[in-house]
Amino acid sequence: MKNILKIGLITIIAGVALWQCVPYRKFQDMQQRAESCESRLNDCERQRSILQTKVDSLNERILELNEQVAELIRDTAMAGERYRRINTLNKELQRLYEDLKRQYRELLENCSAQSETLSQSLREKIEELNRKEEELRQLEKRLRDMEAELIARERRVKELERLLAQKDSALRALKERIQQSLLGFGDQLHVQIRDGKIYVTMSEKLLFKSGSYTVEPEGKKALEQIAQVIKNQSDFTVMVEGHTDNVPIKTKCIRDNWDLSVLRATSVVRILTEEYGVDPKILVAAGRGEFDPVAPNDTPEGRAKNRRTEIILIPKVDKIMQLLETK
Repeated sequence: MKNILKIGLITIIAGVALWQCVPYRKFQDMQQRAESCESRLNDCERQRSILQTKVDSLNERILELNEQVAELIRDTAMAGERYRRINTLNKELQRLYEDLKRQYRELLENCSAQSETLSQSLREKIEELNRKEEELRQLEKRLRDMEAELIARERRVKELERLLAQKDSALRALKERIQQSLLGFGDQLHVQIRDGKIYVTMSEKLLFKSGSYTVEPEGKKALEQIAQVIKNQSDFTVMVEGHTDNVPIKTKCIRDNWDLSVLRATSVVRILTEEYGVDPKILVAAGRGEFDPVAPNDTPEGRAKNRRTEIILIPKVDKIMQLLETK
């Protein structure tokens, strides 16, 4: 489709040039404009694809949260059903209690001829009544406890919904800030939300020379921009993960790919803390070596994608976990 548009534009321009006898230099200018339009069209297509990916990721997260809320609603409905059954039993016990009192009065009025028999029956009824009253008190206590539990559960559901919405909003806002700060680095890094975390993926080309764990100047510029955004984010843990391809490496200072990935991660962590002031308490350095690839290692392109460093911002979810663990 793009080639057809390009050929059509060039044909129209050529026709106009021939018809109006336009000089060749102006024809070249018009041709360059056509090529520029094609380039912009390609850029728009790539941006549309990136935005679609983001929308799909957010939709998946919304589905997960909806499932959790639905489960809590089902639990609340079951508790409500138990409450209604207990309430019905309470009414039945009240009715029985009134019947027993009525029978008691009748026995007193007609006790002359059968006093002993009726007295024994009366004592049995009184004992039964006492048992029923005790059962009633226990049921009323359970009913009050269940009412309190239902109210507490509803509060936890609302608080959980508020915290989840707050967390997602903060996550999206932080991702946008990071993405805006890194606009000048092109396709050498990518920012995305995955599994409730923010992933900043930087290519080897941006940060390191092949087989080296010394960060290049251009890579330091990117790390400085990231540091400015994350240095005050106390609600996040920041994990720096090094990744390699499966091509073996062994030097005097580096034993293998796993060693290289760890050294690269610690190099990034030291720059973030020592040069750009990120609190070391929120940082974790890790190396995954060749064991977490994002592409096959059987092509140069795939290996290039696997040689990366990821800065992962992990939200602290202590409050949410406390709510979920509360009985």
